[in-house]
Amino acid sequence: MCENANGNTTATKEAPLTYPDIYYKLQPYIMEACDQMDAHCNTLPPQDVLEKMADTIYNDMCRLYPDLADYSQEVFAPVYNYNPRFRRRGLLRDLIDILLITELFRRTRRGY
Repeated sequence: MCENANGNTTATKEAPLTYPDIYYKLQPYIMEACDQMDAHCNTLPPQDVLEKMADTIYNDMCRLYPDLADYSQEVFAPVYNYNPRFRRRGLLRDLIDILLITELFRRTRRGY
């Protein structure tokens, strides 16, 4: 990381900022879903629409990467057995929700 004249940090070729591999697998689906939503309206969709969007992304990911779905259920399920009411659909589904909502918020704030 380097600091430029404004005091901001930027990634260099030697030390690029990287996300986990799961992010790079999910992000194209998140962007596609948000592009489709942008075509219809430029506001945040209701909760039921968000859940359908996330379900579609999750189902696509499970179909294309079955090992990822198995891994997320094997590795993270035992951790949350003590209080399962906090895990509605698993960690992978929660990650999809977070990325989807973040991208939708980012897009709706473009005009400000």
